Amino acid sequence: MWSSVLVQDKMDYNFVVMLIRLVGLALELVKRPKVAFFLNFAMKVLNLPGMHRSLLVV
Repeated sequence: MWSSVLVQDKMDYNFVVMLIRLVGLALELVKRPKVAFFLNFAMKVLNLPGMHRSLLVV
């Protein structure tokens, strides 16, 4: 029971990280590097042990 809850939380976390990354890429396209840099920094802060890091690589 607990394992399924942890897996669900991990999936939700990865989905949120993916959305943050897409927003960051969109902001870079419209030439707002400071905002994109802040989002990238936030993703690095959220890079906790045990989480998938493939989406966090900038």
